[in-house]
Amino acid sequence: MLSNLTSRADTFEESDVSLSTDIVGNILKSQENGTEVPVAHGVLQTVDNLLSVDDDVFLASQENHNAATRLLQSVERLSLLIESDNGPVTIETLNILLTVAEVNVTGFNGLHFPVSTSSQSNLFNVSSDSTTEDTRTSIELPLSLFENVDDSDKHHVENAQFLAYRSNKLFKVVDNRTLPGFSPVIAASIGDLTIINLREPLKIRLAKNASYRNVNESCVFWDYTLNGGSGAWSSEGCAISLEENDNNSVLCECDHLTNFALLVDIYNEGTNIDSTNKKALSIISYVGCMVSLISLALTLVTLIAFKKTKDKATKILLNLCFALFMAMMMFIIGSFADDFASFLPALCTTVAVLLHYFLLAVLAWMALEAALLYLLLVKVFKTYIRRFMLKFCLVGWGVPLVIVSITLTIDLNNYGNNNSICWLSRYPFYGAFLAPLCLVLIFNSIIYCLVIYQICGLNSKAMTPNERYSYLAQLRAALGLMVLLGLTWVFAFFAVGQASLLFNYLFALFNSLQGLFIFVFHCAMKTEIKAGWKKTFCRCMVASHRAAGDSGASTNSLNALNYEINKAEEMETKLVDEKFKWHPLLSMVGYSKFPERTRGYTSLPF
Repeated sequence: MLSNLTSRADTFEESDVSLSTDIVGNILKSQENGTEVPVAHGVLQTVDNLLSVDDDVFLASQENHNAATRLLQSVERLSLLIESDNGPVTIETLNILLTVAEVNVTGFNGLHFPVSTSSQSNLFNVSSDSTTEDTRTSIELPLSLFENVDDSDKHHVENAQFLAYRSNKLFKVVDNRTLPGFSPVIAASIGDLTIINLREPLKIRLAKNASYRNVNESCVFWDYTLNGGSGAWSSEGCAISLEENDNNSVLCECDHLTNFALLVDIYNEGTNIDSTNKKALSIISYVGCMVSLISLALTLVTLIAFKKTKDKATKILLNLCFALFMAMMMFIIGSFADDFASFLPALCTTVAVLLHYFLLAVLAWMALEAALLYLLLVKVFKTYIRRFMLKFCLVGWGVPLVIVSITLTIDLNNYGNNNSICWLSRYPFYGAFLAPLCLVLIFNSIIYCLVIYQICGLNSKAMTPNERYSYLAQLRAALGLMVLLGLTWVFAFFAVGQASLLFNYLFALFNSLQGLFIFVFHCAMKTEIKAGWKKTFCRCMVASHRAAGDSGASTNSLNALNYEINKAEEMETKLVDEKFKWHPLLSMVGYSKFPERTRGYTSLPF
């Protein structure tokens, strides 16, 4: 009856389209236990009929009632409900074609589903043979399709579903960026499984429109997580294969990767980067984050093990390292949690909230590092702050909590799957992350200039040549400060236009490796830390020798180890005795003396 009523859909108004969409949804709700072919055909014919609605009417029904998006989702839902106990089922209308076929999971040899161009009958020819004549549009499922699927999930897999659209109207009213050279949309799914990390890519061959064979081509897929959940075209993880292309068709290969620079993609330039560079950026991001996680863990262990947590500068550094460690951990988790967003949205939302919080905490503690450097190097005298660390912790951990709480209160949907990563949606990103980032970068840049001026001022003519610091040491100080204050985040603001690719690489490289740089400047380059590690290593060697019962043959080696221990202890004692001459910034880059004119630093109560 619904199919008959919509046969004159060209006369429909906006309310008629919305009402028909509601009825289609209600029919599918009543078919949860399985849909018979006649019912499925009636639903698919109804959707096909609605494609004759006037473009302006359809656009209005989408904007006010989300009609086109709901129809697309209904067709996909219908493909899951069709029963195919007696072999493959194919339902075909003028503009839509749907096939459901049984899948042998245990003996899966790959499947190839070609779309015939000569006739509409048997549009989908289910086979494992990829050499079908008269075919310019097809989708090929690789042999490794079920390699990463749990055995418990495999038992629930019975069918594979395939869809093809000859008309782009449903997509065009949702996302008007649909290219004029539109090729048939072809889709495949395996039950309700989410299959990721394929060893072999999914291959999709698309027919070229004869009128647009000389234009630039791109491979895109329909992503329901974009455009506020309505869906939009995305090229994320998809690329044109350089092989097997001809004048009539193009071969696309799709994969899923993300990169660190997507977190601060201010101008939405990330969507214009080709797949090769996206893959390179993803590798840099993942490797850099893993290296930073290890480096930050070593930094935390080192500072705690050697009891260097009494001074306030080290306490701030510990908080910064912990916030950065958690932020990078959440980034890695979020890139994988995105794959489960469709059926477990709460996981992606939670990861997005935590990632937002810890990144804000990183920014806050970098700003507090800048404030401390200002107090120590610029405003040296008459500075006293009661309950110093308590107040700093309230700012470092409390302010990010307030911002995240406000963002959550306004709308929980501000967090979720965005840009193929669990992160903030576009407009909340500007207000709840980009604005604080800009404030911190401006503040830290001012402090950076003041501190660098102060360091350069130490090379005054009144100082002896032995007391002057080399340009190399000043360069180390400048680089160490830049990393500590997070000024490399400014690369995101230059990632626009033709320079976007270069600055995306710089951003991904420097910010994913920030943990490594902190470890190098605050642990590896500090004589005090190296002396402590040397003493610990020597003591372990002595203990192992004694535990092994070594006698005269190892006496010399034991004496040598004891000598190294005593030497390291003397070095530590000397450094402790001169702790008020040991400025945190200067020690970071290897200075061992503090100029006479700034020793007012020793009178600071914190």
